[in-house]
Amino acid sequence: MVKKVIVEKEENPTLRRLWSEYRDDERIEARNALIEYYRPFANMVARRLKSKLPRSVEYGDLESAGDVGLIQAVQKFDPSRGVPFEAFCNYRVRGAIIDELRRHDWVPRPMRTRLNRLKQVVQELRSELEREPSEPEIAAALGVDLEEYHQKYGGGRDAPVLAGSKVPTDES
Repeated sequence: MVKKVIVEKEENPTLRRLWSEYRDDERIEARNALIEYYRPFANMVARRLKSKLPRSVEYGDLESAGDVGLIQAVQKFDPSRGVPFEAFCNYRVRGAIIDELRRHDWVPRPMRTRLNRLKQVVQELRSELEREPSEPEIAAALGVDLEEYHQKYGGGRDAPVLAGSKVPTDES
């Protein structure tokens, strides 16, 4: 059963004591107790991200990366900034998971951005035209000429096949 981590630090005397011991005395035991307390929160962030990812991505990998983000969040949290720990933790855990996903992605980030844009444009054109868009139509929608489309997006016979797109055949 997953504990809900919604209680504010000020309302929970044990949690308030742990934060004080860790910040004031740098007690490792207090840090570890805080990490254990907030682990269900980090796992919730990992589950939310997992729901938006392909099945090939293992939840355990996301959970491990989330643990790294949680540890960093506990160590770097500064309550004087007025940000609730849960918001800061969410940001750090999510960032650590995304960093780990990027580290394992063989496609460089700028290329991934271009491919996502291409996929979005193709989907919009399919909806609008109610057929597969031609390369000149795609290039125009991207705001580039056909030559630049081929260079930047790999248009043509050896272009990457987008999810949901039909593979061109000699008959089409």
